[in-house]
Amino acid sequence: MELIFFGAHGAVPAPESGNVSFLLRGEDWAMMTDASGNPVQSLLRAGADPLELDCLVLSHTHTDHLYALPSLVHTLWMMKRRKPLVLLSDPVTETRAKELLSLFGLLTREGLFPLRFLYPEDGFDISGGAEIRLFPVSHSVPTSGFRLTAGGLCVVYTSDTAPLTALRADAGSADILIHEASGAAAEEPELNAVGHSSARQAAEAAVTVGARVLFLCHAPPGDESVSALILEAERIFRGGAVVFPRAFHTYRADALIHSSGM
Repeated sequence: MELIFFGAHGAVPAPESGNVSFLLRGEDWAMMTDASGNPVQSLLRAGADPLELDCLVLSHTHTDHLYALPSLVHTLWMMKRRKPLVLLSDPVTETRAKELLSLFGLLTREGLFPLRFLYPEDGFDISGGAEIRLFPVSHSVPTSGFRLTAGGLCVVYTSDTAPLTALRADAGSADILIHEASGAAAEEPELNAVGHSSARQAAEAAVTVGARVLFLCHAPPGDESVSALILEAERIFRGGAVVFPRAFHTYRADALIHSSGM
């Protein structure tokens, strides 16, 4: 399984990395999370065929996670995609996504490939044994995280969320946890009040699910901020690897876990 981030920052991007969006793929499947920037260009840059993308997770309705959905659908239509695209989201996000697509007349576009919206609380088989299940998290609007299993490995993504006391119950154990870190421990009262977490709390979540690798994301821009968040997480998540992803770097899940030393 490979993981490629198109961006790892929150609503304010950095020059080298945009809003949180990433690709997970195996030998015969590919799944993208959230739609920001130029999605088709990002897929091409990552070496993925946009016409073969299996599904797209839309975690919630906030602008930085949803705004590029019309661009993705329109460009795929222009490229004459025929394969159905599965969009995984909660019902509130599905409604907003359809409104956004309707604004550009995309849902009635002649020859549009099928768009299939699902909310897979009980699991959805992507392809080749890869399965994904969405679960609710604690944010200011209805928001979904997910648990993806493929090739004997498990990746859990929390999306934007305040600390989840029931994370282990909702998500189970994980080899890799992708968790937001919108600020430092000193900012926790303000962060938690609006449905976000600190790097310290992300590290505690990684310990809770027994992860071996923790990806921090949704960080504010700036090298100093990111470095401080990594150090904060490492103080809690001892023995595992804490990573702030580089945009368009290919991370191999098995290699990450092997190098984590756990």
